[in-house]
Amino acid sequence: MAVRIKVIEVRGDCSAGHEVGQQWFLEDETVGGICFSGFCSLLPWIHMLRFGAETPWPVEVGCPDHENCVVFSIATVQ
Repeated sequence: MAVRIKVIEVRGDCSAGHEVGQQWFLEDETVGGICFSGFCSLLPWIHMLRFGAETPWPVEVGCPDHENCVVFSIATVQ
């Protein structure tokens, strides 16, 4: 199952240059362009959603930088 990751908010200045609206699609391989910290935060959700997990709420994940946090949304795509 494919997963879409999208930047929905940037609080401060992202050192990796992420901007609202950036998006990536993952299926069987990782993609370039997502910073390592953000990817580490997203990885558990990527695994869960790719293998069919469902949540009753939209999944939003923040990177660990509390001063310049980037918030990603992650969802499955058909």
